[in-house]
Amino acid sequence: MRTDTSQRIVNYVADKGQVTAKELVDYLEISPQAVFKQLKSLIEKKQLSKSGRPPKVYYHIAKQQIPAEKIKMKKLVR
Repeated sequence: MRTDTSQRIVNYVADKGQVTAKELVDYLEISPQAVFKQLKSLIEKKQLSKSGRPPKVYYHIAKQQIPAEKIKMKKLVR
């Protein structure tokens, strides 16, 4: 189950396209440590992904991956 904070992060990222951790800290008004804990959890759940290298790291909504079974089925249909 998503926490209110993680839901707010997902909604904000979806609205903005990509964001930095600093933007989330300012928007949520919580500590950087709390933001990074939420981001780590959302990345592990494959809801968010990150790109870039410090100091320019951006977080965005993760692209949904197609299950391997569907890829195999598409190859068989052709």
